[in-house]
Amino acid sequence: MFNLFKVVRISSKLFKSVHEAPNFSVRYAHNKGGHPQMKVVIIGAAGRTGQPLSLMLKQSPLIDELTLVDTSGACGFGIELGHVDTKCKVSAYSSLDSLPESLDRAQVVVLLAAANGSSARSQEDMFKMNCHLVRDYAKEFSKHCPSAIFAIVTDPINAMVPVVSEVMKANGTYNPNKIFGVTTLHVIRTNTFVGNILGLEPECVSVPVLGGGSDRTIVPILSLAKPCSEFSTAELQLLTSNVQTAHREIINIKRTEASTLAAAFATSRFVISIIKGLLGKNVIECAYVKSVVHPHSKYLATPLQLGPGGVQRNLGIPDITEYEKCLLETAILDIQKDVAMAEKFLDVKDPDKCNVCNPNIKSPPCPRDHCKPRTLYD
Repeated sequence: MFNLFKVVRISSKLFKSVHEAPNFSVRYAHNKGGHPQMKVVIIGAAGRTGQPLSLMLKQSPLIDELTLVDTSGACGFGIELGHVDTKCKVSAYSSLDSLPESLDRAQVVVLLAAANGSSARSQEDMFKMNCHLVRDYAKEFSKHCPSAIFAIVTDPINAMVPVVSEVMKANGTYNPNKIFGVTTLHVIRTNTFVGNILGLEPECVSVPVLGGGSDRTIVPILSLAKPCSEFSTAELQLLTSNVQTAHREIINIKRTEASTLAAAFATSRFVISIIKGLLGKNVIECAYVKSVVHPHSKYLATPLQLGPGGVQRNLGIPDITEYEKCLLETAILDIQKDVAMAEKFLDVKDPDKCNVCNPNIKSPPCPRDHCKPRTLYD
């Protein structure tokens, strides 16, 4: 029996809609036999990254239902995408009032939504343009799909992951193992650039990328590139610079628009890895998460083992070179500023800490070597 379209006009107030034309919610009437098992929701699906991402995920046999959410254009795009003859069902929504339905049963939620033109701005300006949007969506996540896994793509990732985390924490639905900042774009770029230098196909190359999502916080760990390779100092500096500046270079060439196709491909790869982890497969991906692997950074992108609960194990900071340590320490200074920006926006304050190095203070307990000078890489 063929799936049928049901088109329902939505007359309710639209969520930050920039169009006055009527909006519609489009959904499939599913065949009998129960709900799909793997539902992925894409918020910002009708954008220039969201559309190719949706097409890529529609082709995955691991996804049973793909739900598209945007302020406009999602429903027409959803109808068209539904014509692709794969098993994945498509639904689309353009109304704030439909968020409870669109987020219901979601196992993975991808947040792409952003203000127009924000990708070409500075970190601070991007944050000002997108922070309220991300905060409001995080509140909806807490209400309607608190147990889902959240893949945050909206820039600046370094600050938006803390925003989502703190909002969900305030609503009692916080699980740090299920909130990811997607940094896979930097990984695939690094693999491509290294492959070009080594004369290898990029898909045969694997390079971990630590740090964060902004230019100066991207730290490719070239010493751990696979296949194992040795790079000259000039090559190391060139590769690192190319990866860190790729975002700005694309904007300069495309005239105010950031990477869309590569970003869609990278996000698709990460979402599929998340799903494989949910299915119990052993998958390793780098992503920006709440972390304690560095004493001076609350969040950090590191290699992660994914599993049914999201982060199965944080593999931490591997053994890296002095050059890479220097890059990482520089990155952490910027990450600290980005996290502080998010916390200031939400009026989040760290609890007062006692001076644990004062011998007259007995609580809270601390390790014996806490007051001894030490470095992360000892």
